Amino acid sequence: MTNQWNPPGVPPQGPPAGPPSGPPAQGPFGAGFGPNAGAPPQVPVGPPPKSRSKGKVVVGAVAAVAVLAAGGFAVTRIVGDGGTSEPAGQATPEELGEKMLVAFDDSDALAAAELLVPSERRVLTDPAFDLVDELERLEVLSDVDLEQVNGVDVELSDTDVIVEETNADDIRHVTITGTAEVTVSGDEIPTGPIIEDEFDEAEVSTEDSTTTEPFELPLVGIEQDGEWFLSAGYTIAESIRQFDVDYDTGEIPDIPSVEEAIAPVGADSPDGAVEAMLDAVADKDVEAMIAQLDPGEFGALQRYAPMFIDDAQEGLDEEDFSLSITESDLRVEGDGDTREVFVEDIAIEIVENGDETYVQYSDGCVTVESGESTDEVCFTGDEVTAQLDDALDELENPEPAEDFIAAVQDAFSDFEVPGIVVTEVNGKWFVSPIGTFDGALLNVFEALDADELREIIETGKEFYSSMADDVDYGD
Repeated sequence: MTNQWNPPGVPPQGPPAGPPSGPPAQGPFGAGFGPNAGAPPQVPVGPPPKSRSKGKVVVGAVAAVAVLAAGGFAVTRIVGDGGTSEPAGQATPEELGEKMLVAFDDSDALAAAELLVPSERRVLTDPAFDLVDELERLEVLSDVDLEQVNGVDVELSDTDVIVEETNADDIRHVTITGTAEVTVSGDEIPTGPIIEDEFDEAEVSTEDSTTTEPFELPLVGIEQDGEWFLSAGYTIAESIRQFDVDYDTGEIPDIPSVEEAIAPVGADSPDGAVEAMLDAVADKDVEAMIAQLDPGEFGALQRYAPMFIDDAQEGLDEEDFSLSITESDLRVEGDGDTREVFVEDIAIEIVENGDETYVQYSDGCVTVESGESTDEVCFTGDEVTAQLDDALDELENPEPAEDFIAAVQDAFSDFEVPGIVVTEVNGKWFVSPIGTFDGALLNVFEALDADELREIIETGKEFYSSMADDVDYGD
């Protein structure tokens, strides 16, 4: 057992501890100490104009966050030349923290992200680049530079790196602290023409603003092949571990060893990975489900699973239901080490408390049979249009809503429903939940062009205005 790494604001559990013998306990991922514990330095954008449009502010904020988030994971190519960056493993956890401080001080998102463990860079980087590319194509962003985040300048002072051991030799708590002076130049944030044109009636302040705040950011470093990397997955896992407290001793359980971790199993083919996951779900086998997940995405889950898997399995076994896959038809597309598996047809039998329910998906429709009733829901254009028409009949002024819905339907008329993403790791195929989500998100962007997005924004504003006009605020 190890001493608890207390989240800020949470008093220690169990008997009082003696005087500290080393650095104070660290909080979970993104958390620190004090009233602003865990919060990044505030980044004001100047006082808002009296008539500022909320939509303008929201879209501008989304654009800025998209740049920072994408930049944070953009590591596998150098901007502008299409090349690839090398892994930036460090010799010690202390050097890892120092490199992160340098990257923050330089506002260099690429350098910061290069410190991620290679398996996490693989699953986080490509979608981030694709997202930036799509936002630039849609004219939401413009001229994004990930090596020097546009419009943001950071100056750090009084910095320190605190490294704490855990019971696992390959895992360390790496906390970076200091004071950050953040200057935001509103006119340099790389927003694109759509934001500037479609929201020009309420300008976002372009005044420069500066704020100075102390920060404390607990992270986790892991060792692979003799080098140390930062890990988002292990940082989250360590944060969650702090809450598994023994209330008698105030201690938390040790991190499972590599030998105790659930070994990734995978399948011999892309569709086999999905079939194996479906079988594990039908069998209510928690360990088998975890073993079918991409270890690059869920290596931390597989490492920490022994801490909770017995309780999870026991809870699932106590549920009075059974599930069986009676029919499935899968189609695989793609090449290389990433494929998409599409569910063409699937039939499921569910028995709960003795009651049987049959669910079938086929040709874009879901049919549910339970007892003597049968319900069918289709996701085809005609079915959705009919349901929308019924809803519009309830509105006093349906025209703005009709225009907005028509704009959305036209824009997504060529939308392709994404499949389940599977990835090949060491010759085996695994289900990739993060890859599946990323693929679905990118499919949404890829279905749009800039003109369609403008039409959605314009009709959406008219629809929102009409709805606001219909609200009765009373006297």
